[in-house]
Amino acid sequence: MRFLLLDDHSITLQGLEVVLKLEYPDAQFSSFVSANEAITGFDKHDFDLAILDINIPGTNIHAVIDYMLAKKPAQLIMMFSMNPDTVYAKRFLRLGVKGFVNKENPPSELMVAVRTILQGGLYLSPRLVQKMSDDFLLSRTENPFDKLSQREMEVCSFLIKGYSLTDIADIMQLHKSTIGTHRSRIMEKVGIKKIFELREIALQYNMPIHP
Repeated sequence: MRFLLLDDHSITLQGLEVVLKLEYPDAQFSSFVSANEAITGFDKHDFDLAILDINIPGTNIHAVIDYMLAKKPAQLIMMFSMNPDTVYAKRFLRLGVKGFVNKENPPSELMVAVRTILQGGLYLSPRLVQKMSDDFLLSRTENPFDKLSQREMEVCSFLIKGYSLTDIADIMQLHKSTIGTHRSRIMEKVGIKKIFELREIALQYNMPIHP
């Protein structure tokens, strides 16, 4: 059993290894704190499961996932993040990942997810299943953030947390005008006229709003 782990916090990587070794004592781990290192390791070895964080500084995690699945379509990928699954999971499942676990959940849920995915299943947390069921039964309107492209969602996350266009451009390594265009499209798709309204809608859909 071989795992690829990607998280920008070394202590999280160490914790993942400890938990996974309880069930897979002979497992091998390739742990990385940067996407570039992870891609290099991914190219060199085959992995039973890749466990990735969402928020890696200076990284477009969607591009990392696209790369992995384009090169190895059968690769199993699971997201492990502080971001709420009720907001982000469906977006990543559409990309081809097989599960999403919030870091605030107990290790037991992490292991349920890992076992489910390794056995060929798709892992949805009980909370996410309940929300999807409630949305269906109550005929709720679609989450407006689901209308955003991957890149727009990245920009949106920074806008919600109060970052300026200049800050976002520096972080994402894009022109400020490009970020401004994304902001305009986000406001149009979400249906707002003022940027402060974005934060209010984010609160309604339990999106993280703190930097």
